[in-house]
Amino acid sequence: MGLRGLLKSWIARLAGAQNGAQPVTEPQPRPTTVAAHGDAEDWYFKGAEHLSAGQLPEAEQALARALDCRHDYAEALLLQGVVYRKQGRLEEATDSLVLATHFRPELAEVHFQLGLIASAQRRPGEAEHCFRRTLERDPRHAKAHNALGAALVERGMLEEAVQHFRQTVALDPDHAQAHSNLGCVLITRLDRFDEGAMHIETAWQLAPEDRDVMCNWAMLLQYRGRLAEALALCDRLIGSDASADIARLNRALALLKQEDFARGWTDYEARKRVAWEYVPREFPFPEWEGEPLAGRNILVHAEQGLGDQIMFASCLPDIARLAGHCVVECAPKLEPILRRSFPAVTVVNTGQTAAGGEWLEKVPRIDFQVAIGSLPRHFRKSLEEFPAHDGYLQADPDKITAWRRRLAGLPGARKVGVSWRGGMKSSRLSLRSVPLDQWLPVFGQNDVAFVSLQYTDCRAEIAHLEHNHGIRIHHWQEAIDDYDETAALVCALELVISVQTAIVHLGGALGRPVWVMVPAVAEWRYLSSGERVPWYPSARVWRQERPGDWQTVIRQISDQLSQYRSGAHTET
Repeated sequence: MGLRGLLKSWIARLAGAQNGAQPVTEPQPRPTTVAAHGDAEDWYFKGAEHLSAGQLPEAEQALARALDCRHDYAEALLLQGVVYRKQGRLEEATDSLVLATHFRPELAEVHFQLGLIASAQRRPGEAEHCFRRTLERDPRHAKAHNALGAALVERGMLEEAVQHFRQTVALDPDHAQAHSNLGCVLITRLDRFDEGAMHIETAWQLAPEDRDVMCNWAMLLQYRGRLAEALALCDRLIGSDASADIARLNRALALLKQEDFARGWTDYEARKRVAWEYVPREFPFPEWEGEPLAGRNILVHAEQGLGDQIMFASCLPDIARLAGHCVVECAPKLEPILRRSFPAVTVVNTGQTAAGGEWLEKVPRIDFQVAIGSLPRHFRKSLEEFPAHDGYLQADPDKITAWRRRLAGLPGARKVGVSWRGGMKSSRLSLRSVPLDQWLPVFGQNDVAFVSLQYTDCRAEIAHLEHNHGIRIHHWQEAIDDYDETAALVCALELVISVQTAIVHLGGALGRPVWVMVPAVAEWRYLSSGERVPWYPSARVWRQERPGDWQTVIRQISDQLSQYRSGAHTET
């Protein structure tokens, strides 16, 4: 087939004529000469050739000539819109494409191009609508399935997004972006690691130079513990594009795992510019970048989850010493604990949704604002800057006394708290959870009463354990519903044993003995090796020797617990 034939075939695909879509029909001719129509088609094909070769100015000129000959030439308007979009002239592109829909509303590719523009302009709802209209006209439009999937991810419609990514790779098995997108969602949002990894590997094989694919490959390398390779790839991405924020965030997490805090925290600022756990807050104050704070007031605002807020709160005494006054915004659960622990600061709870409003009028005048996760960049730049503390959070003494009385009524001289499920599907739930029936060697300890610190509904699991194994875990829902009560209960217990959950951060921040069970490739907060984490001197890390092997960890904890006595044994 010659070039002209290839172009005709490509144009037919643009119009959605193949694979069962509505066939392309010639536009109804205007009252004009046959020669004029022939000239329009000639210019149209020249424009298509230039576009295919990446010669955008030449394509623009040829398509303009085609439209001079025939103003209702919808296919020419479509290609003109594509040229304008590729040139970044989005408003002009929209005008051409909308006009094309007027003359040929059945052209699937027109709606697809409009969706790409809406997506580029950060209008996911409109983009979704355009991609759905594309698929109504051409259900086998692979790129539209992929683009719709991406739009649905932004709107949190993950399962439907997965369906469209799957449809893309079914229609086009070599579509690297769809494999990459599908793998990313499965791994990071739906906790389906093995399946997601397979798709990212396929994407890497298909398009190893594609930047998005490279970012997801670097993420996968980190999840597999191959930090040196992940770092090298991130360095390469950032070296060619300093604005590669996803690569920079991936590099940050790898550096922090390796205790390279000075570089890691700098890269960690990239979290603010990508669709991650950070939600931007537009406060009407300049962001603090280390300026002198003597006589000035600063707002430290909340971000991310409960555990991260507790962890980063270790920096609050540092910022409070520098500032004239410090206002701290926090999650509702933490408000009473932070008020008690940091009496010199003003603690407010806004639900982490408002960036301004009446509450700002009720606090001291603010000069600067800073996200709590940005404080370590100023105060934890090396391992030596992590303080050796015995607890920077304080529980209510009266509540602690009440819980000690309550615990004294339980059988067993030792009282140990346990938490066995952590995270959500989007934060590696399967890797952060150890089913209760795997804890049997620990629960078989003599003279120990076990208390649930599990924050999710666990009544059925506890009942199942008691029915099948005769082991009772005591659970008080009021201690879970009120985090101030949770803190007091943790202080009343001799020891907490937990998977990676916020209770680890709470116990460590209270200075209580905490044993944390982590997978072979742990989160960055727990570093890549060792028994200690710099945030919490009272915490000890128990790591899997092999992925999925919790039995060894359980056996080690059981052996250690048989020797453990709070306040007497050296191991904490």
